[in-house]
Amino acid sequence: MAIIVRRVNSVRSELPKLKLKRLFVLTILSFSSFYVQADWRFAPAIETRLDAYDRTFENGVTAKDEVLSLEPKLNAIFDGHKVDGSFSVKHTRILPNDDELSKARSYTSYGVNAKSEFLDNLLKFQLMADQDYLVRDPSDSLSSSTVTAPERFTKVRRMSGSLLFSLPNPVWFGMDMGGQASKSEADAIEGPDTPGFNNETYGANVRFYRGKNIRYVDWNISASYNNTKREVSDDFESRVVNAKFSFPLFMKDLRFVLTGQDEKNEFGSNRVEFSDAYDQTSYGAGLEWFVSDSRYITVTVNRIEKSLNDQEQDYLGLDLKWAFSSRTSIGANYGKRFYGDSYDFSLIHSTRDIRTLIGYHESITTRSRITQNNVDMVIVCPVGDTQFENCFQPEVGYELLPGEQSFDFQQQVPELSEEVYLRKSANIDLSWTRRKLTLGIGANKGSTDYLESNRQRDNQSIAIRAIYKLNRTTDVNFSANVAEYQFETEEVPDKTQTVGLGLTKELGRNITTSVNLRYLDRDSSQPSNTLIDKRISASLTYNF
Repeated sequence: MAIIVRRVNSVRSELPKLKLKRLFVLTILSFSSFYVQADWRFAPAIETRLDAYDRTFENGVTAKDEVLSLEPKLNAIFDGHKVDGSFSVKHTRILPNDDELSKARSYTSYGVNAKSEFLDNLLKFQLMADQDYLVRDPSDSLSSSTVTAPERFTKVRRMSGSLLFSLPNPVWFGMDMGGQASKSEADAIEGPDTPGFNNETYGANVRFYRGKNIRYVDWNISASYNNTKREVSDDFESRVVNAKFSFPLFMKDLRFVLTGQDEKNEFGSNRVEFSDAYDQTSYGAGLEWFVSDSRYITVTVNRIEKSLNDQEQDYLGLDLKWAFSSRTSIGANYGKRFYGDSYDFSLIHSTRDIRTLIGYHESITTRSRITQNNVDMVIVCPVGDTQFENCFQPEVGYELLPGEQSFDFQQQVPELSEEVYLRKSANIDLSWTRRKLTLGIGANKGSTDYLESNRQRDNQSIAIRAIYKLNRTTDVNFSANVAEYQFETEEVPDKTQTVGLGLTKELGRNITTSVNLRYLDRDSSQPSNTLIDKRISASLTYNF
């Protein structure tokens, strides 16, 4: 104990830097008794893979090699009385076929996700942590790997925690309130570090709404606050307050509505401050056709006041949410923000075999604030499954269970930095399952405006995944991708096209083998990025 006390005193000066990490560790220790009492399911495995590739660049340079990879991994799911969660870890050892032992590399990835509920579900807690290897530039996501281009990757560690309290059985009024904290760190694998991604984010949110015994007036008031402490720039501080009041008129379903919103975004860099350019206040009144919380149409006349140059503008706003059935719903919103017109749209449609998502969204955020919470899904896969195997089509409103993840078709994320950006993105995702065939298609088109460096990058992509079961032990899989990235200052886009074909065979209860072929063609304004990559991979996996 004395040693521990001396150690704590020696690092007291570093307390602000370690605050979030200590909170993370203490939280794990405080719930350790629940983990011990949980029902654990372990799935250890080891995979041996051989990759043979042939890369030809525009400048005539070629690169050929055979690379052996050893990859032990462990997936675990725990189900306890108070705590549910999952844990996964994977260690990859890469051994190129040459005499330069310095090229042998090791990579360790892990992920932890735990959820707890207390006081009859009044209090909910979630804890997440992971370590992964991400490309610095998203245009490298299809053409680069840690085998062929480790210098383009960065090791990223993230951990976060959130707490949510919900008032039970809201008779007169309801209330939800919560808080969250997260921390991100990045280290280069090779070459110089990429500064600017190390950060901490703290946030809080609260919502008040009408109780079930209130009949003649409806209200919904919400507020959120987030502050991201960035390594090389000033803090990014954002606050949003929304309020909506409605009263019935001559008809039961017709209401008079009052709305208001106040938004503040304060951030900057060593070059310039943006504290006044992105603030706004809007308010309005109108009519609403209200059937239920999932079926309403609201039209309002509004006025927006922008801090930038004291601008004022009137506009007609629309808010639509309509569930036609338990399988089909649509949502739409039109308004104005400090950058001009603002749109949001979503359509969800499900049948027995087909699930379709269509959406358009806009947001002011940073890379570390992107989360996957409350995201609609068309395909759900086990954690770590990137080949579309063992995946299924979820029901509408499906919530991920421990050990599950949403399959990401697009992989469209901004570059690895903490610059504040305005993201506009439209997507169409579709999945189709029928007997032995599972098919998934995802298309995306968007733009990213980096507000602090005055840059804009456009992207568009389409991805196709298919898997066909030849029999009980044999699968054939197919994949194709086309992705384009282009800065507004570039004359030609950076375009990557890939096509892949694979065969997976179960040799027994514990052994699985696979063979995969891939062809990649990338065109870029930079000769070092223009290449053709031909690759064949063979793997053998033993599941303990």
